[in-house]
Amino acid sequence: MSEIITSLKAIRGAADEAIQLAQLGETADLFDRIDFMAEQILSTASIAMLRYILTTEHAASSYNQPVLVDTETNIAYGTADVLPDGTPAMQLYEKLSQSEDPKMSPHKAALLIQRYATEAIEGLRTQGATADTEHRLIDLRALACDIAKDLQPIQDESSDPG
Repeated sequence: MSEIITSLKAIRGAADEAIQLAQLGETADLFDRIDFMAEQILSTASIAMLRYILTTEHAASSYNQPVLVDTETNIAYGTADVLPDGTPAMQLYEKLSQSEDPKMSPHKAALLIQRYATEAIEGLRTQGATADTEHRLIDLRALACDIAKDLQPIQDESSDPG
Protein backbone atom coordinates (compact mmCIF):
# COMPACT_ATOMS: atom_id res chain seq x y z
CA MET A 1 0.00 0.00 0.00
CA SER A 2 1.37 3.41 -0.88
CA GLU A 3 2.48 5.93 1.73
CA ILE A 4 -0.04 8.43 0.36
CA ILE A 5 -2.97 6.05 0.82
CA THR A 6 -1.77 5.13 4.31
CA SER A 7 -1.56 8.84 5.25
CA LEU A 8 -4.98 9.54 3.75
CA LYS A 9 -6.46 6.72 5.82
CA ALA A 10 -4.79 8.19 8.92
CA ILE A 11 -6.39 11.57 8.19
CA ARG A 12 -9.79 9.95 7.76
CA GLY A 13 -9.39 7.91 10.95
CA ALA A 14 -8.30 10.97 12.93
CA ALA A 15 -11.31 12.88 11.61
CA ASP A 16 -13.68 10.14 12.75
CA GLU A 17 -11.98 9.99 16.16
CA ALA A 18 -12.15 13.78 16.51
CA ILE A 19 -15.90 13.74 15.89
CA GLN A 20 -16.36 11.01 18.51
CA LEU A 21 -14.23 12.96 21.01
CA ALA A 22 -16.30 16.09 20.36
CA GLN A 23 -19.45 14.11 21.08
CA LEU A 24 -17.95 13.03 24.40
CA GLY A 25 -16.70 16.54 25.23
CA GLU A 26 -13.03 15.43 25.38
CA THR A 27 -11.49 18.76 24.36
CA ALA A 28 -7.79 17.98 25.01
CA ASP A 29 -7.91 14.73 23.06
CA LEU A 30 -9.92 16.49 20.34
CA PHE A 31 -7.15 19.07 19.92
CA ASP A 32 -4.59 16.26 19.68
CA ARG A 33 -6.60 14.62 16.89
CA ILE A 34 -6.95 17.91 14.98
CA ASP A 35 -3.21 18.53 15.33
CA PHE A 36 -2.52 14.96 14.19
CA MET A 37 -4.71 15.55 11.13
CA ALA A 38 -2.70 18.66 10.30
CA GLU A 39 0.57 16.71 10.65
CA GLN A 40 -0.75 13.93 8.42
CA ILE A 41 -1.95 16.45 5.84
CA LEU A 42 1.54 17.97 5.69
CA SER A 43 3.14 14.53 5.57
CA THR A 44 0.84 13.39 2.76
CA ALA A 45 1.52 16.56 0.82
CA SER A 46 5.29 16.16 1.13
CA ILE A 47 5.03 12.59 -0.15
CA ALA A 48 2.82 13.74 -3.01
CA MET A 49 5.24 16.51 -3.97
CA LEU A 50 7.97 14.16 -5.11
CA ARG A 51 9.73 15.50 -8.16
CA TYR A 52 9.00 12.41 -10.27
CA ILE A 53 5.67 10.62 -10.26
CA LEU A 54 4.18 7.72 -12.16
CA THR A 55 0.90 8.77 -13.70
CA THR A 56 -1.58 7.93 -16.42
CA GLU A 57 -2.82 11.55 -16.31
CA HIS A 58 -0.30 12.87 -18.86
CA ALA A 59 -0.63 13.24 -22.62
CA ALA A 60 2.35 10.88 -23.11
CA SER A 61 0.53 8.04 -21.34
CA SER A 62 -1.26 5.69 -23.69
CA TYR A 63 -3.33 2.57 -23.17
CA ASN A 64 -3.55 3.44 -19.46
CA GLN A 65 0.19 2.78 -19.01
CA PRO A 66 1.84 5.13 -16.51
CA VAL A 67 4.70 7.38 -17.54
CA LEU A 68 7.35 8.88 -15.31
CA VAL A 69 6.71 12.64 -15.16
CA ASP A 70 9.01 15.34 -13.84
CA THR A 71 6.57 17.47 -11.82
CA GLU A 72 8.75 20.57 -12.21
CA THR A 73 8.97 20.47 -16.02
CA ASN A 74 6.02 18.21 -16.95
CA ILE A 75 8.37 16.16 -19.17
CA ALA A 76 7.40 12.50 -19.41
CA TYR A 77 9.95 9.68 -19.55
CA GLY A 78 9.57 6.12 -20.74
CA THR A 79 11.27 3.08 -19.24
CA ALA A 80 14.12 3.23 -21.78
CA ASP A 81 14.85 6.93 -21.17
CA VAL A 82 17.62 8.45 -19.07
CA LEU A 83 16.78 11.26 -16.65
CA PRO A 84 18.70 14.58 -16.81
CA ASP A 85 20.87 13.52 -13.85
CA GLY A 86 21.94 10.35 -15.70
CA THR A 87 19.70 7.95 -13.78
CA PRO A 88 18.00 5.33 -15.95
CA ALA A 89 14.26 6.03 -15.81
CA MET A 90 13.67 2.29 -15.31
CA GLN A 91 15.18 2.53 -11.80
CA LEU A 92 12.64 5.15 -10.78
CA TYR A 93 9.82 3.25 -12.50
CA GLU A 94 10.59 0.19 -10.42
CA LYS A 95 10.91 2.14 -7.18
CA LEU A 96 7.73 4.15 -7.66
CA SER A 97 5.66 1.25 -8.96
CA GLN A 98 6.41 -0.63 -5.74
CA SER A 99 5.59 2.25 -3.40
CA GLU A 100 2.94 4.29 -5.16
CA ASP A 101 -0.46 3.67 -6.63
CA PRO A 102 0.06 5.02 -10.19
CA LYS A 103 -3.55 6.19 -10.21
CA MET A 104 -2.95 8.37 -7.13
CA SER A 105 -1.72 11.61 -8.64
CA PRO A 106 -0.59 14.42 -6.34
CA HIS A 107 -3.69 16.42 -7.29
CA LYS A 108 -6.00 13.50 -6.49
CA ALA A 109 -4.28 13.08 -3.12
CA ALA A 110 -4.71 16.80 -2.44
CA LEU A 111 -8.40 16.66 -3.32
CA LEU A 112 -8.86 13.72 -0.94
CA ILE A 113 -7.01 15.63 1.79
CA GLN A 114 -9.34 18.57 1.23
CA ARG A 115 -12.44 16.34 1.26
CA TYR A 116 -11.45 14.51 4.46
CA ALA A 117 -10.58 17.78 6.21
CA THR A 118 -13.92 19.29 5.15
CA GLU A 119 -15.83 16.21 6.38
CA ALA A 120 -14.05 16.45 9.74
CA ILE A 121 -14.70 20.17 10.03
CA GLU A 122 -18.40 19.82 9.21
CA GLY A 123 -18.74 16.87 11.57
CA LEU A 124 -17.06 18.75 14.41
CA ARG A 125 -19.12 21.89 13.83
CA THR A 126 -22.32 19.88 14.20
CA GLN A 127 -21.11 19.03 17.71
CA GLY A 128 -20.95 22.73 18.63
CA ALA A 129 -17.31 23.74 18.21
CA THR A 130 -15.81 26.04 20.84
CA ALA A 131 -13.95 29.18 19.76
CA ASP A 132 -10.62 27.38 20.28
CA THR A 133 -11.76 24.39 18.22
CA GLU A 134 -13.13 26.71 15.53
CA HIS A 135 -9.74 28.45 15.12
CA ARG A 136 -8.03 25.08 14.67
CA LEU A 137 -10.67 24.01 12.16
CA ILE A 138 -10.19 27.20 10.14
CA ASP A 139 -6.41 26.58 10.10
CA LEU A 140 -6.99 22.97 9.05
CA ARG A 141 -9.28 24.02 6.17
CA ALA A 142 -6.77 26.66 5.02
CA LEU A 143 -3.96 24.10 5.09
CA ALA A 144 -5.99 21.61 3.03
CA CYS A 145 -6.98 24.32 0.51
CA ASP A 146 -3.38 25.54 0.14
CA ILE A 147 -2.18 22.01 -0.53
CA ALA A 148 -4.91 21.43 -3.11
CA LYS A 149 -3.82 24.62 -4.92
CA ASP A 150 -0.12 23.69 -4.73
CA LEU A 151 -0.73 20.22 -6.15
CA GLN A 152 -2.96 21.18 -9.07
CA PRO A 153 -2.05 19.31 -12.23
CA ILE A 154 0.55 20.97 -14.43
CA GLN A 155 -0.97 22.17 -17.68
CA ASP A 156 0.53 20.19 -20.54
CA GLU A 157 1.82 22.67 -23.12
CA SER A 158 1.37 20.11 -25.92
CA SER A 159 -2.40 20.23 -25.38
CA ASP A 160 -2.49 24.04 -25.54
CA PRO A 161 -4.55 25.04 -28.60
CA GLY A 162 -2.76 28.41 -28.93
